[in-house]
Amino acid sequence: MISQGNGINKILNIAYLNQKYPYFFIKDPNIINNYKWDNFNGLEYVVLNNVASEYGFSINLELYEKSKTYDIIIGGLIYSKQIEYIFHLYDFIGYFEDSIVVLGLSKNNYDLETFKSSKDEEIGFLMYSYSYYLLKQYFPKSKIYAYEDDILKDLINSKIQYIVADKNYFIIPQIYKQQIKLLGEIYKEIYGFLVLKSRADLKNIIQKVISKLDFKETLKWLK
Repeated sequence: MISQGNGINKILNIAYLNQKYPYFFIKDPNIINNYKWDNFNGLEYVVLNNVASEYGFSINLELYEKSKTYDIIIGGLIYSKQIEYIFHLYDFIGYFEDSIVVLGLSKNNYDLETFKSSKDEEIGFLMYSYSYYLLKQYFPKSKIYAYEDDILKDLINSKIQYIVADKNYFIIPQIYKQQIKLLGEIYKEIYGFLVLKSRADLKNIIQKVISKLDFKETLKWLK
């Protein structure tokens, strides 16, 4: 039973479809089958925690079940026509754009067409990055790095010619800022929440909270 307060439902029933870092993830992997809201973290946690704090909601979190209807569905959801079709009872509220970009040495003036014709061995990925998981299969002989400093040093020393990186999650150290240039965006996705269409009040609240957040700053401390 959903409680009422000033005409607005005060319990948010939220379901998540998957865990996708840094959007929504469990803080302690040893916690099993415990869906307490504060066991999680990530961009979606930040947004909806602010919604709950500012507007006096409490949150009931559970794994998504097709037979149930929820106020909000989360879990690294990417906008698509298929999402609209499958979840026709919900509106998609975008909160974050994640892009994959190519970085190279500015002196070489590379473009994306040059990148596409390059050898695998000339390309570097950061381990565990979104770009790594999405594109590694297409570049099986590319070099994989655990640390940003290492991949940047190899680029400066011409051991690789390109870095493929998550635009919003790759923080270029200040010492390399003048030596690296952004070559171009090769892929873009819009992440968001599915919000029940009948909850117009909730959609407005979420959009207000999103408009006040600095996601780049949030990503720094999530990292």
